[in-house]
Amino acid sequence: MSGAPKIPDGPDGRLVRGYFRAMNLDPLQPEHWFELLKILIDQSRNRAKAGAPKKWTTDKLVHLAADFSCVQLDNPQKSDSDICRLLARRKLYAKQSWQTLRRRLYEAKDPKRNELLARLLDDLMAQYKNPREELLAFLTGGTLDVYEDDEGNIMTRPRGIELVPK
Repeated sequence: MSGAPKIPDGPDGRLVRGYFRAMNLDPLQPEHWFELLKILIDQSRNRAKAGAPKKWTTDKLVHLAADFSCVQLDNPQKSDSDICRLLARRKLYAKQSWQTLRRRLYEAKDPKRNELLARLLDDLMAQYKNPREELLAFLTGGTLDVYEDDEGNIMTRPRGIELVPK
């Protein structure tokens, strides 16, 4: 497989990087591009359920998590509430209070409410022996350290958790 695509600078590039960060994937790893694409395809295949449409769909929750991650990268010293206040000033979230965004952020981190997160968690649980709660904590708040190995390959390792393969 060839190298990973280069993400351009600008708002679209920041959005793409935010998706990767929200899913704890590394855009420098070519196989992570496939994983993200697979996740997004599976998400788009979900059929609508009967009844009134949800105002906050999985897609909107994933967008919120990605936008939150982007703002958090630029403002690491700010609290989650402060970041939600910054998001509430954006056109996309102008009709939402910062308190609503904060509540929805909790939902975005709940696999019962976020189908995409549930799928990622199931995939990790199939590969690793770590307890479900530990893997969920990593997915919703973990940090990846990016480093170069002795052979010059760009590698990632989770910070704060040691993944134990099955």
